[in-house]
Amino acid sequence: GNASGGRLPSWVVAFLKGAPAIVAQCVFLAPMEVMRKIRADKTTGSMTAIPYSAMLASCTVWVSYGILASDTTIWLPNVSGALLGAFYLYTFASYLAPGVSLQNHYAAIGLVAGCTAISFVALPAAQANRAVGYVGVILVVIMFSGPLATIQTVIRTKSTASLPPLFTLASFLNCLLWTLYGALVIHDPFIWGPNTAGLLASLAQIGLFAAYGLPPKSPTLSSVAFSQLKQSVV
Repeated sequence: GNASGGRLPSWVVAFLKGAPAIVAQCVFLAPMEVMRKIRADKTTGSMTAIPYSAMLASCTVWVSYGILASDTTIWLPNVSGALLGAFYLYTFASYLAPGVSLQNHYAAIGLVAGCTAISFVALPAAQANRAVGYVGVILVVIMFSGPLATIQTVIRTKSTASLPPLFTLASFLNCLLWTLYGALVIHDPFIWGPNTAGLLASLAQIGLFAAYGLPPKSPTLSSVAFSQLKQSVV
């Protein structure tokens, strides 16, 4: 339920209502550097569009979830995430490498949008909220393939070259704040559940920096794109 933060001091509630939205923007803006490189090279090369289509689909779902839950903290920051995801996908499509198709991406985004819209129209608010929440959690699980693949690469190569440190830190703070907001303020497992998993994945990556040191050079773009699958789960 959307019960307020219980006996939490009002300043803590206010902080947890504002801070997650601000940190989320840092995560949403992280791919801008990759977009500049794509425009400069005039090709996407070997990169995958999965982070950007996942970002667009995921943020759209969480905007819907937040509106159904009447929770501005959830829906408002995800509006910019959805718009940026669409911009990243458009940029990616504009410089698509030969032989690469985004048809599957468009179909998946359409399917997610369709399920969300049907839930909105056909179900009572409480049931629609739950249905949209499950769609969001499924997307989060799919997006976890990114950080897990990156962790495997780091362990195999014994190098953190494929891990962007600032992005990993931003993701950690993002998941931490959303976990606290979901658990302490609104008591909503759809928010704290996936973000707890994201927090653990980020902690594992921070642990890799402790084990193998900071990257020797800037990470390769394909690796950055892959690790960005960890996109904030809300």
